[in-house]
Amino acid sequence: MKELTIRKNDLIQTCRDGFKAFQLKDGTVTHLMCGIRDLYSFMEEHSIDVYTKDVGELFRAFEHEQYLTKYCLGRNLRSLFLLNLLVENKPYKAKPSYAEHLMYGDIGEAATAFILYLDLTVRVAAGTLTNYRRSLSTFSSAMKLRQVKLSELKRSDILAYIASAKNTKPYILVQLRAFLHYLFEEGKTSENFSEMFNGIRSYRREKLPSYYAKEDILKLEASVNRESAMGKRDYAMIMLASRLGLRSSDIRSLQFSSIDWDNNLIKLKQNKTKDNITLPLLVEVGEAIIDYITNGRPQSKLKSIFLSSNNPYREITGATFTATVERYVYKAGIEQKNKHNGPHSLRHSLATNLLHNGTGLPIISATLGHSTTLSTMVYLGVDVNALLDCSHAVPPVDQAFYMQKGGILYE
Repeated sequence: MKELTIRKNDLIQTCRDGFKAFQLKDGTVTHLMCGIRDLYSFMEEHSIDVYTKDVGELFRAFEHEQYLTKYCLGRNLRSLFLLNLLVENKPYKAKPSYAEHLMYGDIGEAATAFILYLDLTVRVAAGTLTNYRRSLSTFSSAMKLRQVKLSELKRSDILAYIASAKNTKPYILVQLRAFLHYLFEEGKTSENFSEMFNGIRSYRREKLPSYYAKEDILKLEASVNRESAMGKRDYAMIMLASRLGLRSSDIRSLQFSSIDWDNNLIKLKQNKTKDNITLPLLVEVGEAIIDYITNGRPQSKLKSIFLSSNNPYREITGATFTATVERYVYKAGIEQKNKHNGPHSLRHSLATNLLHNGTGLPIISATLGHSTTLSTMVYLGVDVNALLDCSHAVPPVDQAFYMQKGGILYE
């Protein structure tokens, strides 16, 4: 069968149509198109007009030199695999998905209410909610098979469930304990079964020291070529992370309405916590954003400030921003052994360097958008037990803290 010829200018549209023809989910197509856009940029940079499998191999070799994460490399590898299927006119058979976590019986109904409570009241992260759904779906299914109703739940039922080796993992027991405590507090069980798990803790791997000295941050910022439209965008986004400590999700979703130019303020609702935050707009950060909007941003009616460089324009994805920061860390020649190097490392670097600089926890908390200094202590790895009595609500921060050139740290 004759191979399909895909020219560079047709690459993005051909892949989007082809991936949809493979009956991939919209989210998967969007995810894989990030890799195709990276390929398009590679072909444009190296003046390659037609894609072949040899071009794909060259792209893979180039990527490994860019020090991308395993996540980005894996995504782009799958994008190339599907693209090569299109070139060879071969079919793709998608694997069935089992991602839906169903709840069973009245225990499942209570679990659904508990997850809603975690989402709306406790406001845990989306990934954590997914983990709870998975664990409690399994638990409710097991109780359904045992024909156990919520009003009849006994310790022996719970012990029989956790007797299985796969159900004895600490994080599963911690999630089950939280659910059982919720049932008792809500009066749905007469006995507090959560006490069965009082000695269980969810252990996590020790976090890597993913922060950089202020000299490294300045080298990173200076490594961005601000002559191109993409460079102007990358520089403005990096400055928001390194100087103001904004999260990747808040930077990528930043809208024109979030910036009060008259009063030099950034006002937004944080994606992770849903809390509102107001930060003074530093001069250098504001100038970087203006430079991108006026000289680099493509014309689009989208409300988000930062857009992809190729048409059709859309909000920057998390994977793209992560790969962008990693590329500049590598380009700047910054030592990165045993460190993460994505956008969050810039946020963590600002907070850690402020702490080392003698800045008080309330000010750091306000900068990061934390509601209490206890959250900041956990974030920075401070001895929480020793400083627990010092935890308190975060007071307003004097704007003079922000109004120094480049911020208090990166002068």
